[in-house]
Amino acid sequence: MNGSGPAVRDGRYVVVGGPTVVFDLGGLRLISDPTFDPPTDYGMLRKTEGPAVDPEALGHLDIALISHDDHKDNLDHRGRQVALEAGVVISTHHAARRMGGAARGLAAGESLTLGELTIHAVEAVHGPADGERDSRGFVNCEVIGFVLQTHATQMFLSGDTTSLDMVRAVAERFGPMDYAVLHAGRASVPAKFAGRPLSMTADQAATAARLLSAQRVVVVHQTQWAHFTQGPAHTRAAFESAGLGSVLAPSEPGVWGNLI
Repeated sequence: MNGSGPAVRDGRYVVVGGPTVVFDLGGLRLISDPTFDPPTDYGMLRKTEGPAVDPEALGHLDIALISHDDHKDNLDHRGRQVALEAGVVISTHHAARRMGGAARGLAAGESLTLGELTIHAVEAVHGPADGERDSRGFVNCEVIGFVLQTHATQMFLSGDTTSLDMVRAVAERFGPMDYAVLHAGRASVPAKFAGRPLSMTADQAATAARLLSAQRVVVVHQTQWAHFTQGPAHTRAAFESAGLGSVLAPSEPGVWGNLI
């Protein structure tokens, strides 16, 4: 994707809406879980707002990280096009095969290095731990999170998960995080697991931030979709209650900020 976005500067970021955030790390511009469709009713899921930033305003995207491609609220139609125009797409092996092009697959526990950036795939659980599993043994579907490392910085992206045990495992393996992007919103669909959460609640996001000892946290996956039952106000209250208000980075869609 070529455009007139701001120059790449490590720590710079913008929330597009839903789960989608663009950020600069290791001299590269990355996008996670691209969603750029206009308001759309997909059946089980309904998008209520379009993106706060057009793809053309983001500049060149070096890497697209996709936690999973099974659900439109993590990769919609236009988001798929945006991802495929990035230099490299990284997702699960199954998703990478479906994406084609420059897509590369990772399973939890695998990693790859691109320039100064090493990308580790980590486990995520997209629903209740005791929820029904698919034919490959995953709750809901296969989802991965990511740990990104440069010589100076490491960053965690949770993907859609409800498992604080997995967050704790990341903290134990990698140590404190400089930055984290957490998918909250307490996503709920009546047809899935009797409406039990499919992503972190606001309180869980605050707990995850504490477990990770993160210096700055961007919470996403809480706007623009009807099945997100908690929004930014819930997140702010939870972080303030946990004594982590200063850790929470602004997440107003469309406004560029800096994590540093």
